[in-house]
Amino acid sequence: IDQWHRLMKHLFGDATCTLDNGRVVKAVHYFTQWCAYPLIHPGAKMHVACAIWGPVHGTGKTLVGETLMRIYGDRHSAELKDSNLDDERNEWAENQQFVLADDISSRGDRKFMRRLMTMVTQKWLRMNPKYVPSYSIEDVINYYFTSNDPDALFMDDQDRRFFVHEVTAGKFDYHEFVRWMKSEEGPAALWGYLLQYDMEGFDPWEPAPTTIGKQNMIEVGKSELGAWVADFKVNTDAILAKAKMEGDIFSVAQLHFLYDPNGDKKTTANAVSRELKRAGFNK
Repeated sequence: IDQWHRLMKHLFGDATCTLDNGRVVKAVHYFTQWCAYPLIHPGAKMHVACAIWGPVHGTGKTLVGETLMRIYGDRHSAELKDSNLDDERNEWAENQQFVLADDISSRGDRKFMRRLMTMVTQKWLRMNPKYVPSYSIEDVINYYFTSNDPDALFMDDQDRRFFVHEVTAGKFDYHEFVRWMKSEEGPAALWGYLLQYDMEGFDPWEPAPTTIGKQNMIEVGKSELGAWVADFKVNTDAILAKAKMEGDIFSVAQLHFLYDPNGDKKTTANAVSRELKRAGFNK
């Protein structure tokens, strides 16, 4: 499986991530455990989806999903786009265990993002195919997302469901890898490797690790108001002192005025209140 290791090294390098318990591990180790767990435990529904993004095309992000699809087989894996995931009929979901969602982008669409979040952790999936009464099936699908957009997923600071890694490398020399991936021996060897992988410390239901790529995506996805509230949370005293506002408790109207003293941002006090609440401020 030298080709697999070559791709992992290209995508992850020496990047690290911080687990929910505070332990720092190599990002490639966590990702490999994520790949391995549902193969070791068939039918397991993890509560974390992986999203690999990078602005450069051809880095090999999609090859990862295509290789895992070779292990799951055509019947139990699928490659989808935004439009498929947003289709409430879910006709594509029958028998699926692994989904490669290629070139995904929520682009600030809260409704679509809530749907993705639900799909990552839901226990049951409602099927609504044409000409057949709707019915429910157990949801055992795990999702691997790829994108070239820095705001591919719209997340808040408290997100628990997405492991996000930003690829900083250039294009991947894929020719030899593709030959290996399309062979019978390559994916079979990878399957054997993943079945025996060290799973110590991996919990498929704990919150996703923190990564630099995820923090960057959260920041990029914020609105102007959201970015201001995030800055206000970190630099509260300095911002209040600059505005010559003294005290410990302020009304939403006062904070709205602090954000928009000239009234030209077209933002209501209620919007400020909602954003403050998302950032963890207590009313």
